[in-house]
Amino acid sequence: MNDPGPVMSAQFKLAKRGYDAAEVDAYVAALWQQIEELRAAASSPQGAVRQALDRLGDEVAGVLEQAHERAAEIAAQSKREAEHRLQLAHRAAAEITGNAEAHRERIEVESEHLWAEHDRIVGEARELARRLLELADAAAAAGHPEPYDSPQPRS
Repeated sequence: MNDPGPVMSAQFKLAKRGYDAAEVDAYVAALWQQIEELRAAASSPQGAVRQALDRLGDEVAGVLEQAHERAAEIAAQSKREAEHRLQLAHRAAAEITGNAEAHRERIEVESEHLWAEHDRIVGEARELARRLLELADAAAAAGHPEPYDSPQPRS
């Protein structure tokens, strides 16, 4: 049936129940339009190739759209993970910095104690040296023959 004439000119009786005749006519005309397009595409290899490429182009566009959507999802997930890891790194850095500062403060206090102890020991050594010098001077003045005898410590 190559001629749409008999189909297009078909007449139907009007009935109380049924379909709207204008809608049926429009639908039949659209069907014949599609049939003609398919015949034209099938009758020439270029038409068939063009139609296949159109369908393939639509499929490729769909695949590309899905790929872009998935890439956007992956990028968003990666960004969220990177932000989370950055927050963890900031927290760890703050904790390490706090611990280092506390350690520095403890060392500073300990150093102050050590310097105070140093100053006390040096002071005691100087006092001891001064006393020894006094004793040596007193012994020399008294004429003691044995200068190496150690005197008894004073309390």
